Amino acid sequence: FALLWVLAPYRINNLWVRSAAGELLAMAFLPLVAVGLYELLAGDRKKWWYLAIGYSGLIQSHVLSCLLVLMFSVAVGIFYADVFLKEKRWIELLKVIGCLLAFNAWYLIPFLVYMRLDLDLSKLQMDWYDHSMALAEIFQSHIGRLPGRYFCRSNSLGIAGTICLILGAAGIVSQRKKDKRQKFLSVLFFCGLIFMVLMTNLVPWELLKQSALIDWVTETMQFPWRFLAFVSLCLLLAGVE
Repeated sequence: FALLWVLAPYRINNLWVRSAAGELLAMAFLPLVAVGLYELLAGDRKKWWYLAIGYSGLIQSHVLSCLLVLMFSVAVGIFYADVFLKEKRWIELLKVIGCLLAFNAWYLIPFLVYMRLDLDLSKLQMDWYDHSMALAEIFQSHIGRLPGRYFCRSNSLGIAGTICLILGAAGIVSQRKKDKRQKFLSVLFFCGLIFMVLMTNLVPWELLKQSALIDWVTETMQFPWRFLAFVSLCLLLAGVE
């Protein structure tokens, strides 16, 4: 997994094409967040500090990625809502939140004060729908590229990601009895598929953006292909394991 993650097309894109140093650094903490979510929701709840470290790394690296990770965490958590409440795992979640606030207050407080200033951020707003991708573009590669708006940006799963998608699907179908770890990987796989669809123009974004909340989220995220980091994470983990 480590090799495939380091060589993921979207990570290479952030490094060499977009020069997105913050987002590139944040991607280093995404696997730790996935491990932390597993321990918090299904594994050893005493290892909740994995999640605290992962989230702290994201805050210090790329604040915008925190919004994406929050959406990702909620999507995964929905599948474990019953266990989360019955086993009172929310206590460990409170510990995570407490550590985040304590260890990152030196950054968060000035950041929130700064955000309250009357800043003109209109130039940072992008047309979300115009930057959405065709489904076929997600599977393009350097070997066999498909025409599209992101032809030169490698905003795709690549060959390895596509193979992991197939292997992950085959694994879910073939495994009848699943332990906690396999169930979590299945949840990641389905979340990866959901975020993959959200990247595309198959979703009626122009209609959905009539909601004030969705409009705010999309304007803050700027580009739907930012979901690709989580799509790659989920499918690579499911496919390799």
